[in-house]
Amino acid sequence: MKLHVCKRHINEFLQALQHLMMRYQQDERGTDPGRDRCVAFGNVRYQSWEDGGQVNIGIIYETPGGSTNQINIEFVPELGRFSLPHAHEPGDFSSADVQEVLAMVHAHIDQIPEKRMERLKEYINSWHTEAVSRPDIFERLNQLMFADLRGGRITHDELYEACRYAVASEKEPA
Repeated sequence: MKLHVCKRHINEFLQALQHLMMRYQQDERGTDPGRDRCVAFGNVRYQSWEDGGQVNIGIIYETPGGSTNQINIEFVPELGRFSLPHAHEPGDFSSADVQEVLAMVHAHIDQIPEKRMERLKEYINSWHTEAVSRPDIFERLNQLMFADLRGGRITHDELYEACRYAVASEKEPA
């Protein structure tokens, strides 16, 4: 693939990706930080860089507590193809079609709220294992509403579901 065609291809992708990201970075429900769509999707964003002629794009987001996660997309100019992990099955997905790649990125982003809830459940399970009291679990969950990293915070909906899970998963004393 010719260099100017590759640049146009990657620029087209980056512009479309920026437009996609804007949907997840805007607060749909007003000014209430506990209902912020940006938080619900882990403050998802992207960063791109070149490495040895190859273009890398990282889709970056946080889970509650501030753990950072990344989905890496590679664009190899010689092949004119993008490659990234498949969102629904093991292995990689590869395509030269910008819209197909964006659809796969969209599928990954749509899984972020579920991954964030899984992380909250992991915290709760470990707290149960450590015999943390119910009031202390609720306090720790409440503290996550105000974490330093925006994507590390939790929304009101996540807090509600986490509290329900904490009660439902609590073991009876022996």
